[in-house]
Amino acid sequence: MKSMYSRWNGLPHVRRHVPKNVPHPVRRLDGIPDHARDPSTPALAPHNFRFHLIPTQRHALRMSSAVTSPSSVRLGLAWIATAIGSGLAGAFFLTALGTVTAWHRQHPRLIFLLPALGLVGAVLYQRWGANSARGTRLLIEESRHPAAQTPFRLAPLILVSTLLTHLGGGSAGREGTALQLGGGIAAGARRLLGLGPETATRLIPAGMAAGFGAVFGTPWAAGIFAVECVRPTASRARSLIECLAAAWLAHGVATAVGARHAHLHFALTGPAHPLYWMFTALLCGAAMGFLSRGFILTSHHVAATFSRIPSPLLRPVVGGSLLITLSFLTGSRAYLGLGAQPMDPGDPSIESCFSDAACPPWAWAAKWIFTVVTLGSGFRGGEVTPLFFIGATAGHTLGSWLGAPPQLTAAAGLAALFAGASRAPAACFFMGIELFGWTSAPYLLIACLAAFACGHRQGLYGADRTPPSTPPPAPGEFTARPAASTSTGSSTT
Repeated sequence: MKSMYSRWNGLPHVRRHVPKNVPHPVRRLDGIPDHARDPSTPALAPHNFRFHLIPTQRHALRMSSAVTSPSSVRLGLAWIATAIGSGLAGAFFLTALGTVTAWHRQHPRLIFLLPALGLVGAVLYQRWGANSARGTRLLIEESRHPAAQTPFRLAPLILVSTLLTHLGGGSAGREGTALQLGGGIAAGARRLLGLGPETATRLIPAGMAAGFGAVFGTPWAAGIFAVECVRPTASRARSLIECLAAAWLAHGVATAVGARHAHLHFALTGPAHPLYWMFTALLCGAAMGFLSRGFILTSHHVAATFSRIPSPLLRPVVGGSLLITLSFLTGSRAYLGLGAQPMDPGDPSIESCFSDAACPPWAWAAKWIFTVVTLGSGFRGGEVTPLFFIGATAGHTLGSWLGAPPQLTAAAGLAALFAGASRAPAACFFMGIELFGWTSAPYLLIACLAAFACGHRQGLYGADRTPPSTPPPAPGEFTARPAASTSTGSSTT
């Protein structure tokens, strides 16, 4: 048999064979066998050659048909709508959060409304929440085992309830809100364009990355965090590209409409001792890893304690009353709210850790208690910004004790504590670079890896991770869960 390679009609590497002396259906260049051809339709080639496409050509044609298929076009439109919608929602959330935080700072008596505001949030979730109460864990399960469970109302519910929490001064963050905003918008875009549940494995991680990038202003960390958090069972390289692109697009949209993000920079003064500073970063990272273990365990125990209250509506009322009592016992409002900026002049905060202001050595413990009570009693928000406060203040104190620059150990503690709690060291490393610059990169890398090695095995979002071979439970099917994963507080939001 003679074979040769030629080009025909612009298609590369078309192989044609001279047919053997055996009967077989001869295919012309249009690919239609002679026995199936309409006699009135002329053949495209008069030669009795049988044409085949080599594997490279078949892959190219298959990819081109997949890219131009209607479902792929709708998937691309849903991805764009998710990124743009998350950017706009993130910008609105940042503006509203700044407004309610300023109101609480100007009117200290708003803390007495905290039990009532928590009750309103609980009523919203009881009336319209359904499975939205599972929060970030629902998004992770949907990304790994798509079953069309994530509703669009997840986004407005978490937005309103988080604003209510911060209006009353609850010690919560905004990472849960960012992730659920993007995930809820992705679910809404998927349903609006009529896409199947299987597309959730690509849209929901992209939405989580978009929401995170729009709210925190760290798009590199946002894309990596979504992949590390979800751990997709499909191609992680493709998921990483889609998540990074969505995070950058959402960040650009949020910045274009006026969102502002804080980036902390500090200068290392005095004589440089890089080897000792690396050793200090290693100790700081290991300490943050053990602190993340304690934070996760206490969060679960506090949430389990509040779950003993029969009515879910009473849990935030009791938690809000307890926060008011703690605030009066400490004699300070420094541990209410986000903690990014001082609530009152001279109070410890994340910003004060990177200035010449003094930081009480027990500030991290007080913020820890306020946060686990807030989230464990059912208030909505997130853990990341309180973890930033705890890590920065604990690192600042540790640096003062070890004779290292407190700003350096505060930066290492901020990134490392989140790395140990979230089990996403790469994302936390890039977040530290985006927040503090490249000069602190070696110390951040050492601290994040040490915290990851010493942290809790499951992390904040790992309690509901199931192996790919285990199918998700059917709707309505009862599955027993460990006591640690039944918490209604911090890990869910």
